[in-house]
Amino acid sequence: LGTLTVTNPTGPGWVTAYPCALNRPLASNINFAAGQTIADAVAVQPDSGGNLCFYTSAATDIIWDQAAETAIASHNATRLLDTRGTG
Repeated sequence: LGTLTVTNPTGPGWVTAYPCALNRPLASNINFAAGQTIADAVAVQPDSGGNLCFYTSAATDIIWDQAAETAIASHNATRLLDTRGTG
């Protein structure tokens, strides 16, 4: 469980978060427009190695703030991905 933020997209598109060891699903977690900054809560289970993958259909910066490791045990939010040049 975490917050997925998209910022500085070059065009309209979408992002999907998924366990890296599995095939990418055909559904998006967040949709965005050019120049938009948008965030949403996303529930995604990491693969057995603890890895998450993010696929985006348009060039954009992605920020992932992980809020929980499981549905039961939560902890303080931790930024695990920030693709911005300053991230």
